[in-house]
Amino acid sequence: MNRLRFPALLLLILLSMAGVAACGEADHAEHEDHRDDHDRHDDAHTDTFDIMLFDPTTDDVLADAHGDHWDGDLPELYVGDVLEVGVSIADAEGNPIELGADYTLQVLVAPESPEGIVGLEVHGDHIDIEALAAGESAIVLELHHNGELEWTTPALSLSVGE
Repeated sequence: MNRLRFPALLLLILLSMAGVAACGEADHAEHEDHRDDHDRHDDAHTDTFDIMLFDPTTDDVLADAHGDHWDGDLPELYVGDVLEVGVSIADAEGNPIELGADYTLQVLVAPESPEGIVGLEVHGDHIDIEALAAGESAIVLELHHNGELEWTTPALSLSVGE
């Protein structure tokens, strides 16, 4: 009987890893499946919310955060560029959070990053990132509920070239 436990446990681990390996999905429609994978692995993540940043013209996923890390990244910007980024947020059960009256979004330069590399502006469910100067920076997004800070993302790095 003990001989059967090891292969069964190994199979369970491999199947679990297959769900986590989906973290690199780039298609917006596939992100829902990706979120479902993460919901089945709640023990591996301590996050309260999932956030997805996407290109609003194509719905391609740029980056999404789960717990203490981001999957994906923002494209490199060049001085003078303005990148419009759509934002989608869901709670731990996968229910969408509607940004508006009760929930609002703020985006800030990460505390350890230099000021003046990027300008940031929130427009409801999307943000504009303006490349002001060449360099490396990082941003954090904050979700506020009725004016109180509810959740902060990990820092997301970005690069601005000349």
